[in-house]
Amino acid sequence: MIRTSFLLPLFQTVVRDRFIYFTTFAIFSISVAILYQYDLTDNIVISHYLAFFFSAIKYSIAVYLVCYYFYLITKREPRPTRAYLHAIKRVFVKWYEIVNLLFIIIAISFCFSSFTAIKQSIPYIVPFYLDDLLIKLDYLMHFNSHPWELTHYLFSGQVWSMVINFLYNVWFLILWFFLVTILISVSKPQRPTIIISFLLCWFINGNILAILLSSVGPVFYGNLVDGSTPYSELMTMLYQQHELLIESDAYITLWALTTQEALWATHLAAENNIGAGISAMPSMHVSIAVMMALACSSLNKKLGVVMWLFAGMIMIGSVHLAWHYALDGYVSFITTTLIWKTVGYFCRKPSLQQDRRFIPVSQ
Repeated sequence: MIRTSFLLPLFQTVVRDRFIYFTTFAIFSISVAILYQYDLTDNIVISHYLAFFFSAIKYSIAVYLVCYYFYLITKREPRPTRAYLHAIKRVFVKWYEIVNLLFIIIAISFCFSSFTAIKQSIPYIVPFYLDDLLIKLDYLMHFNSHPWELTHYLFSGQVWSMVINFLYNVWFLILWFFLVTILISVSKPQRPTIIISFLLCWFINGNILAILLSSVGPVFYGNLVDGSTPYSELMTMLYQQHELLIESDAYITLWALTTQEALWATHLAAENNIGAGISAMPSMHVSIAVMMALACSSLNKKLGVVMWLFAGMIMIGSVHLAWHYALDGYVSFITTTLIWKTVGYFCRKPSLQQDRRFIPVSQ
């Protein structure tokens, strides 16, 4: 009886997040089924993301603890150490939330493992075929100009490219901070909608649509065809800007170029690393940036404005740095918005509303 009462809060937190767990289970199961059809299940390596997430959590906690202590000092807390220890103790009172958080992170790591496995398997499932059409549509939709020509006209020079590349890489840090913040914000009514939408964006946009719309994107298009391409000049320009930044001893250079080279090498070697796999349509950078903007807008209007501006810069960066066709971002915006609204509709239904209040243990 004592053991049952002790575990009851943990059981209740798991029940509260049951739709999140169901989503992760469904995504992983469908992904395994897809890979099984093509005898590619060996591409799933769960240990990579488990190790990555727990390592990221460890360092995140360390950074937070240091920052929080300095915050107490700058706030001129009379007894900062005592307040600091009290805050830590308060966290461990709700031990069941910590355990549930670890469970969810494990479940999410399974989803990301299957995401990478499918992304890496795309050329084996549906060989890249859509680039030629995307290039033509991009050109026609932008008044007989390639979108990268417009971005480099508006944001010309290596300094602008450096800033855009920096923001494009900051996306990863913002993504992690956003995910952790939402996971621990158990009192927010939008939490289930945000987490489920986040997971479905990776699965629907990053896997299902990526298979159906199989394409490599501007940066890798030249590796598939002979001769020059509409993006040869863009790549030459980016490498020239990169060299100018190096010559000027700039701390930030065009990191995208190194990443692109490494990604193509991983693709050729068929290595199953974190982030492996090549896919252009739709853009996951844009999709997740839009999803974060939608989520932040539902939580705080001012923060939402900032995140929409950030999403706009990610859209520009995806084209400017040769990662994507403009259409990749447009499609991502549409599909991500549809996912957000659909999940929000179901999460708001009375029959699916989750009671965030715990039943007293004595009952």
